[in-house]
Amino acid sequence: MPIVNVSVPHQLEIEEAKRRIQGLIADARKQFGHQVSDVREQWNGDRNDFGFRALGMAVDGCMEVEPGSVNIRLNLPLAALPLKGKIEQKIEENARTLLA
Repeated sequence: MPIVNVSVPHQLEIEEAKRRIQGLIADARKQFGHQVSDVREQWNGDRNDFGFRALGMAVDGCMEVEPGSVNIRLNLPLAALPLKGKIEQKIEENARTLLA
């Protein structure tokens, strides 16, 4: 199973970084609602475990908000391996913008 690991630095207070990250999943639902289903997320402190189905493929992962960085781990299905680099780049770009 291909794994995407992205660590994005930030200079925000943990609660502000977490607030912004919480909006990310809601925004993704709005933007890709017709392609994404079975969205679930569970916050436990500063960690969010999440999962969804995209184009029929199951994806899961977690985000951890830490002082100075947000670490994102995404487990992709094997069928998504050719898209791994593009997915990683898009996640990093969006997270950097969100946490700027």
